[in-house]
Amino acid sequence: MKIKSIELKNFRQFGEQRIDFSGSEDKKVTIIHGKTHIGKTTLVKAFLWCLYKDDDSFKTDPILVNKDIEDGYVPANKTIVVSVAIDLEHNGFGYSIKTEQTFQYYKNENGDGAFSPIMKDPNRYMMKMTPDGDPEPVPPENVDKEIEDILPRNLKNYFFYDGENNKIDDVAEKSSLQDAVRNIMNLNIREELIRYFAPNSSGRVYDRFESLKQSTDQEQSDSYQSEIDRLTKENENQVSNNDGLKKDIETLRSEAKTLEEQIEANADAEKLQKQYLDEVRELDETKVFRDGCFEKLIESFDSAGGARSGLAGLFQSLAYKDSNLLTEFADIKTNSRAYEHQSEDSVDEIIKKGECICGAKVIEGNECYKHLIAAKDYLFPRDFSASLNAFNKVLVEEKDASDASASNIERFAIDLKKSVKRIDELSDSIAGISKTLQGFHGDVGAWKKEAHEKRETADTEAARVSYSESTIIPGNESKISDLKSKKEKLSAASEKNNKLDQYLAYVNAVEDIATKRLESKKTGIAQALEKQVNDLFHAIVGSSKTELRLNPKNYNVEPYQSGKKITLSTGQKTMKNLAFVGGLIYLAKNKDKIGGDNDELDAPDDYPLVMDAPFSNLSKDDIHRACTELPKYCSQLIITLLDKDFDLSIGTLKPYINKSYSLTTDDTSTNSAFEEDRL
Repeated sequence: MKIKSIELKNFRQFGEQRIDFSGSEDKKVTIIHGKTHIGKTTLVKAFLWCLYKDDDSFKTDPILVNKDIEDGYVPANKTIVVSVAIDLEHNGFGYSIKTEQTFQYYKNENGDGAFSPIMKDPNRYMMKMTPDGDPEPVPPENVDKEIEDILPRNLKNYFFYDGENNKIDDVAEKSSLQDAVRNIMNLNIREELIRYFAPNSSGRVYDRFESLKQSTDQEQSDSYQSEIDRLTKENENQVSNNDGLKKDIETLRSEAKTLEEQIEANADAEKLQKQYLDEVRELDETKVFRDGCFEKLIESFDSAGGARSGLAGLFQSLAYKDSNLLTEFADIKTNSRAYEHQSEDSVDEIIKKGECICGAKVIEGNECYKHLIAAKDYLFPRDFSASLNAFNKVLVEEKDASDASASNIERFAIDLKKSVKRIDELSDSIAGISKTLQGFHGDVGAWKKEAHEKRETADTEAARVSYSESTIIPGNESKISDLKSKKEKLSAASEKNNKLDQYLAYVNAVEDIATKRLESKKTGIAQALEKQVNDLFHAIVGSSKTELRLNPKNYNVEPYQSGKKITLSTGQKTMKNLAFVGGLIYLAKNKDKIGGDNDELDAPDDYPLVMDAPFSNLSKDDIHRACTELPKYCSQLIITLLDKDFDLSIGTLKPYINKSYSLTTDDTSTNSAFEEDRL
């Protein structure tokens, strides 16, 4: 497979752009370089969207419409067609593949508008060129199959790296590595052929011969066979279901990892979002408190409570403070023996009646009489002390009440002033956060919840698979073996059964030979992959101190030095993964030379390698060595680079480059454009 060109129309940062790619044996490298956020990653994602209608890369921002169109004035109901077209060659045939999706602009009652796809799934079209150059349209129902023949979907993540959802740094730790190698080397087809001859495969060769055997108790034998078939079918369903669950588990864990990376990358945004929500909540509460303070202040101004309350009380309190009335009054000396609520007239009335209120007789000249006469000296109107004392008491009470009213008004006014100030502070802070978060459409909290749910679901499904593989399937196999033993005891040693046993022995022999060839093939593949990965890794690192050991069961590689497992630096991990990708490309190109006993299944495949910013974690010397070695492995290499990495790599890659493009924008547009470099 070689990519000839890509054409984008209204796709994200691109208006209408087309670029051609290098494809010759000696000039096999195409470089696209530019600053950050200019469209390099979008370009790699465009390949996947066109070939597989893959929208996973755009989950956080699913609207693909060109930014200039989206940000400009758009009339309601306007439609925009977004499309990506790719021309490529594969096995002597030319292909033109175009994927497009129509978006319509909708406005709500407030006049706010946004683009939304008219149809959820984009449309995809394919033209296939015969070797004579005659174009033939491929029926829509066959397009997926044609693309699977060119580059199977489950291999796309090993040859297209977008730098976000599928990073070069993750390749050697992918849980799907085993499936990838099996597909590249067609081991899955060989495994299916072996299952065709396997004893415990329902409806396959062995089962068909076995079912033809006759028994001395045919009814019982048929019962055993029926149960054998049921258990065999159940195991096949278990295996099939487990395979599906394993893919789901891989997808869930991959999606969870992507979300976790988004969460980590947007940690600051998460803090700001939380601060924003907290401050909005506090703002609402403070506004309610402010309104309450204002209402209480208005109520306090109400003079319905009399002269002691409201504004009257406030003014009275201020008047007391500004006057010396209480001070002067305090200096007036009053008689402490003065009687309140009594007067000379009341004493005269008691004397006249001749009896005191205490019951004593009042007779002129007796002690009671003398006491009453003496008391008149301390009664009104001879003595004003009682009246003055009463007036002083009222005056103090009035002052205290007025001061309390004034204090309440002052307290409510202070609270009101503080709340207004806090509202201004919160409003300014919220506006600042909104400006900082402008353009960020994610919800980190929702991402965390979604990632946790995906991890939980993956773990639950992994437990189901484990239980199935460790308990259900082995249990059924044990039952099948027991039933077969019972059935064989019922089978008569007839001539027909003897012949069938010979056929079954032949089937067993075929399965045994095929299994041994497969195991030999797997061993050869593991050895070849490990050697190529180490050779390329040592060349890129510039040292052979570190050995990469490959696990033949899942094809993961781990670093060792002097027999001990070590941890690689970020840059070394990138170099390890670049080496692993080179090893996969080597396997695909040399299938007919690996593992021995090769056949028509081992026809070589050739895939392009498309990478976004693969050198960001590498030093200048590392980049130089990587650029020297990678072209030796690839038949077509398409790389997007930051300008700084382009400057570091161009000197080494120049002999291999046929096409180089600079991504640029101008002052009047946010659109990105490809400008071919003059090298």
